[in-house]
Amino acid sequence: METLLLIAFVLNIICSLIVAEMGKGRKVGYEVVFWISFFLSSIVGIIVVLASPKISSARYKVYLDEAEKAASNGETEKSISLYGKYVRQMNNDYINDKKNAEAMLARTLKEIDKMNKESYRKK
Repeated sequence: METLLLIAFVLNIICSLIVAEMGKGRKVGYEVVFWISFFLSSIVGIIVVLASPKISSARYKVYLDEAEKAASNGETEKSISLYGKYVRQMNNDYINDKKNAEAMLARTLKEIDKMNKESYRKK
């Protein structure tokens, strides 16, 4: 009987981890989905994941827009910082949308190099 409970407990953890992976790109997040799945059930966790909006694609667009706005206003340091956040977010999204991510990442890296060169010229 104890062995059966241990097996059920381990299976619950494994299922909760699998469902939590689905929550990584969602607003609800990995940890929340894991605990919901662990304490309630994996089915409830899946429902929560599917009900939660995706956030990753919108987040990198916000960083890109803010970086371009800062660059046009001459705020070089802020622009470089935002482009860095944009690159990190694109790295996270790379698995989900490889073609679009590669093109935008290459463009952003060129922009960062350009901004760095301009920044060093001013100093």
